[in-house]
Amino acid sequence: MNRATKIAIFILAVLMSIISAISVYVLKTYFPEYASISSAAYCVSAFFTLYGTVTFITLSQKRGDAKDYSRAFLVLKAIKLFLTLAGVIFYVFFNKEMALPFLVTIVVYYVIYTVFEAIALTKLK
Repeated sequence: MNRATKIAIFILAVLMSIISAISVYVLKTYFPEYASISSAAYCVSAFFTLYGTVTFITLSQKRGDAKDYSRAFLVLKAIKLFLTLAGVIFYVFFNKEMALPFLVTIVVYYVIYTVFEAIALTKLK
């Protein structure tokens, strides 16, 4: 794993930690009735950090072959989508009253992570 990949993983971990802290603060301060999903925010943050680490390591190993890189990239995107959807369905199934705040939380994380990932993978050529 090269230095740029390690830096991207570190920045991802810091970014997800900051987003997690901000989301928990906002939930506890402005929406105390939804503060119980703050643990879910930490889990979502951990999921995207772990997924990002696997993604950056996998794709950094495939950089030499464009065909393998493209295939791995598409497979990883599909896995991210399906795992996120499975997590949402699982959470909503068992906690219907907190479904909307959780969905908002996961959409914010998903968008921020996807933007970061696109920028980082573009710079990691």
